Parts: sequence; C-alpha cells; structure tokens
Amino acid sequence: PLDLSHFYRYISNKFGLFKFMESRQPADLRIQILNEKKEPFIVLVVPTSDFHSGNVERVKKAFPMETMVLVESRGQFFNYSQSCNAGINEANKLRPNWILLCNDDVIFKGNLEELKNQLKNNQGFDFLLPSNATKMTVVALGPIGNLILIIANLLSGRIFEMATRLRLLLASVKFGKQYASFAYYKKFHKFLIAISKKIVGDLNVCGYFMISKPEVFQNLPFDEHYLNGAEDIDFMARLYSSGYMIGQIGVEITQIGGGTFRTLMSDEARALRDMANRLLLGKNLTLWHPDDKEIVDSN
Repeated sequence: PLDLSHFYRYISNKFGLFKFMESRQPADLRIQILNEKKEPFIVLVVPTSDFHSGNVERVKKAFPMETMVLVESRGQFFNYSQSCNAGINEANKLRPNWILLCNDDVIFKGNLEELKNQLKNNQGFDFLLPSNATKMTVVALGPIGNLILIIANLLSGRIFEMATRLRLLLASVKFGKQYASFAYYKKFHKFLIAISKKIVGDLNVCGYFMISKPEVFQNLPFDEHYLNGAEDIDFMARLYSSGYMIGQIGVEITQIGGGTFRTLMSDEARALRDMANRLLLGKNLTLWHPDDKEIVDSN
C-alpha cells in the first residue's frame, strides 16, 4: 500500500492513471463448481478470497444444493471485475435460466423457494435487484460541492466522512472537473444535486447481489480497469441505457463488509484508489452520454 500511495502521488494527470489502470497485470484465479447440473434453473457466481471461508459456508447454507461457481482470488493483483467475469463465463457454459452474482459477505434474508418462484413468474424482466437496493444519482460535484460536504460533516461530528471528503476535494482540484461523485436520495443531497452537474440519475445499485438472465452479463461484462470499486455503478449505468428490462425482486440483502476494511484516514492507498475509480467512472459516463461531452461544475 505504501508503494501504491507513492505511485499515485506522483502521477501528474488523470491520463497517467488511466494508462496504469488499463495495463495492470491479471490476477491469478481458481474456479470451483459445486452441485453441477445440466441446464440448472439458477447458478450462483460467488467471488471470494478463500474457498473455505466462513462467508462461503454461509452462502452455501443459504442456497443449499444450488449450482455454485466459486471464484477464488487474492493478493496485490486481485481484480473484482475479473473474478465476476470469469465466474459468469463459467456459469454461462452450464446454460442456466438465471445467474445470481453474489458477494460472499452477504446475508440472504428470505426463502429460497419463494425467490425461485418469483423468478419463474417473472413479468418480462431481464435483470433484478433486491428490494433494498440503493438509489443514487451520479454527479460532477466539483470542488465547491465537496467543500460544502466537508463543512457539513465537520459540523455534525462525522470525522470519517470529513476525512474522506477532504481527499475527494483535493482530487477534484488536482485532476479537474471530470470527476464523478455519488449523491443519495436524502434531503441534504437533493441540494447537492441541484448545484452540481448531473451525469446519470435514478440508478438503483446493489453490486453485491444481482440476478440476471445470462445474456445480460454476457453482453455487458464488468469493466476490468477499475481498481475494485465503482464497477457496479459503471455496470448499472450501461445497463440502464441498454434497453434491458430492470426490476426488483421481493428479497432484502444485508452485506457484512469485507474483513480488510480500514478507514480512509489510516489507509491512504485505499483513498487514492477511490479517487482513481471516480475519475474513470466520470470518463466512462461521459462517453455513454453524448450530451455531456464535458462535465462542467455548475458553480
């Protein structure tokens, strides 16, 4: 992480970051298929750092006897998008009706048979998210918007959020205005959306639990240039503009959170990685929305 922090600090512009992200070494992957069946109704794809972890065992118990593709990868070249794509490719070979992409750290709050019945009675949807998916708008918040959030977090005593936002403010100043931020549908964030340039609105996102017809994942693979962050928002933005039918399914999912989580104050590499991902997201979203040839902060 210290070497990565040093590297980021001396990249002079966003194009250097993009070149680095595009030329990363592929990760080592191991794939294990459980309960393999011919043309199963549903196949789970589960990226994980350890086939034998407690998290994987929890997923197995929640989905007993279902066909499951486990993708194990860890270390400095770990690439979440690469793990997802590799697992989805293996799942597609089994010719399922549905693919459920599921992190290993989720808790499934529901009845498996009820979930399958909902899929069997699906009303024309190609892609489904849980009922508690996060709704967000992607904006080019810019230095002024980030500064407002710093002051708000300071006044409310949220030191962690303030430190995170300070790093994003520095990034928006250093790298220019082509920089994506996220605003959720809360009262204060509506004000931020009003003063910022909106890139994509009304996205429902739940990157750790997605149910899809196989052709959707096949036609819209995850972008492997991201540094393990923002790839789900990137995917959902492309999905919403693709013409596929998107709906919600009546289950709620809780994510425990990865065991390697550390605050952005103590892990500079993690914070800088987040900056790089937001820059790439801003670049990609402008390409998908021709009217936004340049993201300009409304301030």
